[in-house]
Amino acid sequence: MGSLFSLMLRPMARQIYALRAANERQVALDAAAAAAAEVRDRRLAALDERARPILTWIAEGRRFSADEVAVARLIEAQLRDGIRASGLDVPEVRDAAWRARQRGVRVVLLDDGGLSVLAEEEAALARERLGAAIAELLADAESGRVTVRIHPPGRETLASVGVDTDDRVALVGFTIVDIRDPSPLRDKRFAR
Repeated sequence: MGSLFSLMLRPMARQIYALRAANERQVALDAAAAAAAEVRDRRLAALDERARPILTWIAEGRRFSADEVAVARLIEAQLRDGIRASGLDVPEVRDAAWRARQRGVRVVLLDDGGLSVLAEEEAALARERLGAAIAELLADAESGRVTVRIHPPGRETLASVGVDTDDRVALVGFTIVDIRDPSPLRDKRFAR
């Protein structure tokens, strides 16, 4: 009787484990889909907020003044940043890039996904610390070009900022050790 019970129990246990694994996979897929929908909704809301007025003016056939054309170009650059550099699409960097572009600085923001492999808290800290350092570097630039790049996963350097202005050329690299260190990142400008 015990042997018969054992023979029946083993397949049932395997089925239970298989169902549990399938359920865990489905929960993970659902969470990923919800996260993707949240990102999509956030981007659509930003697009609606930033671009709708200008798109409405275009649809109405309105003529643009030189100042309005300049603002439209800044909005286009900001929307492009949100697509090409989603890891840097935080208010501090957005505002600093806007102001630098108004001064005539060419700003290029790129995100190759290096923050995506960090734990959520560490990625948030990295965005915060990098955002502050990038904003400061952009504020210092009066002309030329500033290129900010979050590197691909697996590299020692998490992000770099290249500054090419009339009076200096510099490349500043930020590692995960720099992000974790509580000292101000702005001091790194002179370290490299």
